[in-house]
Amino acid sequence: MVYDMTFDLKDMRTQYGLSQIQLADLMGITQSTVSRWEKGLEVIRHSRRMELLDLFSNRNGKLDPIVKRLAAKNPNLACFDFNYNCLAAAQFYSEHIKVDEIDIIGNNYEHILNSDWCTDVYENVPLEERLYYEYERTVDLATETNAGPLSYRVSQYYMQFEDGPGLMVSLPRQIPPVGNPRVFRKLTLETLDSGSMNCCPSMDRQTRDG
Repeated sequence: MVYDMTFDLKDMRTQYGLSQIQLADLMGITQSTVSRWEKGLEVIRHSRRMELLDLFSNRNGKLDPIVKRLAAKNPNLACFDFNYNCLAAAQFYSEHIKVDEIDIIGNNYEHILNSDWCTDVYENVPLEERLYYEYERTVDLATETNAGPLSYRVSQYYMQFEDGPGLMVSLPRQIPPVGNPRVFRKLTLETLDSGSMNCCPSMDRQTRDG
């Protein structure tokens, strides 16, 4: 199975201040291979895609232990970095959209996680200023085995690190049908500064209950 990552590889490389030669050295490949990837002349296999994901989202190894511990506690947990790359896939999503977990992890989901519906939920609060959100929404699924609306409630936690992208952790669960997206609880840097600190439950409790 092969994947095409040309849509964001150059942007991700330059974001981290790496030349093609430096990226090639880090991965043990040639500069010409990186160039072909970025130009779309060669597809990037899954194993290499995962190496790139780890390199760009976790250059200092900060996220690996955290993601692995959280995913081990609850297989229904999804993790994304602040570039919207999927680091761990929730069984909930793979079961309902009928896609294997291996086809979810390593992909970029900015087109979903930063689209129009997000304005109703996050009210243009930047990722870096979010701490916790709990909301409901309905999506339309159109697959051969599952067509129709799916409503779910998500508890979403945000973690930030000294360097490298932050981490967004989501715990989804299915609920009866709902209408427009609704936010039940949220905690941002602004509300934290104002003293509103009674709206964010423990992730340990959510993980146990989930």
